[in-house]
Amino acid sequence: MSRPLSQKERALLTFLIEANEPLYGDRIGQWKTQIETCLVREIDSPFFLAVVHDEGTERAGCDAVTLGYELVGVDHGVPVLIYAVAMKTPSEWVIDIFNVDRLDGEPLVDYPEAGASLMIVQRNTRSVERTCAIYMADRVRKLPLITRRAPCQIEILRDGQRPGD
Repeated sequence: MSRPLSQKERALLTFLIEANEPLYGDRIGQWKTQIETCLVREIDSPFFLAVVHDEGTERAGCDAVTLGYELVGVDHGVPVLIYAVAMKTPSEWVIDIFNVDRLDGEPLVDYPEAGASLMIVQRNTRSVERTCAIYMADRVRKLPLITRRAPCQIEILRDGQRPGD
């Protein structure tokens, strides 16, 4: 069943799209216009949404890419990953998927709000030390810092511990 985005969903997706402006420039305005009136359908959960496109656009879709910047939030101590996927058609890129994923697999308790409480992270990027850290000390007091040292190796850091210690 198709439905419009809720006000909170639209605000969060708009915030995510705007965060991606440095990467996608002129597409941002088009995407923001698209989501103002789009319909979505739920896939597996109320937070994993597929944008409904006309049949011609769906058939013409020839590639898809997750937007380069994602958002990370916290829902009752559990990390939440927020991302969108754009689909390439012969003439343009359109937003196709929007997902708000609580990483423990449980349903969201509180839907994330767009704004300063969310961290913007870049996909598949590591710092000079080849460490990508996600930590929100102001929001999460009891979660350890998680860093990615290699594609499949995760290091759990306790309070005061530094990467590589």
